[in-house]
Amino acid sequence: MGFVTPFLMISILNSIKAVLLSSFISTFPQAVAAPLELPKVLRAQEFESPSMLEFPGDERAHFAPLGVKIMLDGVPVSSPSTLNSIFLERYFVQLAGGPVRVNPSGHSMGPTWEYPVGTRVFHEIRLRGSQELFELRFTERRTDGWNFGTYLPQDAQTWVQTQYSGRPKVELKIAHPQTGRPASLRLERIPQVSCQACHFNSSPSSYQYKEVEDAGPCSFGPAHPELIDWAKQVEARTRQTVLKIR
Repeated sequence: MGFVTPFLMISILNSIKAVLLSSFISTFPQAVAAPLELPKVLRAQEFESPSMLEFPGDERAHFAPLGVKIMLDGVPVSSPSTLNSIFLERYFVQLAGGPVRVNPSGHSMGPTWEYPVGTRVFHEIRLRGSQELFELRFTERRTDGWNFGTYLPQDAQTWVQTQYSGRPKVELKIAHPQTGRPASLRLERIPQVSCQACHFNSSPSSYQYKEVEDAGPCSFGPAHPELIDWAKQVEARTRQTVLKIR
């Protein structure tokens, strides 16, 4: 066997975690999330603000579960390529509290990031074919940790924070990604109460979190290989410092 780099080992371990996590979420208690101190309504035009920076997703693996028991015309769907043909994911960060401070030697497994209070990270999910809004996931850095919220579309331009119990079943009519013909997409939504545990267990950057309560963003973290170059491009274009290395 050839030499396995630490970075590759992290990727392999996280892929295993993702499989285990799917089983964990499917048996998650039918609970209602506690009230969150987050905006109750978000407008789609807010994502056009200059302060909202879109960053690339981590394409090494499909870490973010988009639902439970996903079925396309009665056939279970789980492969990243098929999910990517159905859903369109976009990621945004808003650095209201200033740049993220990077400690290159913060952990034996890699750098660590210190997120300022006010950092907001958004994960927008749409149906790829119609561009219809499906779900918005939002986490914000507070003085005592991270707050997580899930939003559903009220209309084509409005997201509303949700507090649903259990895993609501959803059935949508979409164009089949391979044939273009009408198809049925069925799934169960993921309960918001599982978000932080999911990030702690499956994020590529989970090594920087000591316990579940510390876990923050999944894709916007030090283990994402593209973010250093992305930050440099943003800084050259906007003169805004995104990552400040100690």
